[in-house]
Amino acid sequence: MAQTHLILGASRGIGYEFTSQLLARGHNVIATQRAATATGSKLAALQSQYPGGQLAILECDVSSEASILGFVARVREALHRETRTRAVLDVVVLNAGVLVYPNRMSELSFANFSHHLTTNTIGPLLAAQHLLKLSQPEEAAHKPVDIKTLVFISSDSGSTTNFRSFEDGFGAYAASKAALNQGLRHLAAEVHRKHPNPPVVLALHPGEVTTDMAANVEVDWEVKGVIGPEESIECMLKVIEEKGAGGADEGGRVSMAKDGLEEETGAATFWTWDGRRYPW
Repeated sequence: MAQTHLILGASRGIGYEFTSQLLARGHNVIATQRAATATGSKLAALQSQYPGGQLAILECDVSSEASILGFVARVREALHRETRTRAVLDVVVLNAGVLVYPNRMSELSFANFSHHLTTNTIGPLLAAQHLLKLSQPEEAAHKPVDIKTLVFISSDSGSTTNFRSFEDGFGAYAASKAALNQGLRHLAAEVHRKHPNPPVVLALHPGEVTTDMAANVEVDWEVKGVIGPEESIECMLKVIEEKGAGGADEGGRVSMAKDGLEEETGAATFWTWDGRRYPW
């Protein structure tokens, strides 16, 4: 059955690959890019391959709260045409992110640090916050929108218990991803307490992916296990299907019980692209 997915940050890299693979599987996709027009973009070219309205392209710049609010309003409008009583976003993937290398803490400028925090932490969390508000619209004329699974693209650089000290030049990036991880965990707990049908919240590490964002980064250590966007997304889609809402291991509860672990109901969980639980 066709699902509806929202990919925030889909103009290139893994966001674009998410969009491409989901469309190929017959799903409907709402994809975002920062530019005001899609003309001439990779997404526009992809949209031309699916002329039946399977792909909708919206503008969203996560560094601007006004842009986020406008985007959320357009999502509501796009889903208002659904025939069901409540509209559904089966999966929301918050993929927007930036890496300006190097970003050493001992050399970091205010602007560089702010750029990483705004794009990697604040923007995605605020976008998720406002999207979740669509489930409880203020006006009766607006159809409620239920989000089943909420996925944040994180990084192993953001783990605080598995600190990667050899990653020279990743200070601001790692701090922004660690802040994202803590923020999404709090968001998951708060939403679980407040919402009657809260989404499953996942953080995913996509692996060491060869994307445009990493193309100009040359490091002094060996990067192990490099994979392409196609492999990363194919594997992450399996993880989302298994760990997301309605999956065989929804929220990781089944595997957690097998491992003898205990975690608060509704807590977010952190996974690698190949389905391994990762330490926060």
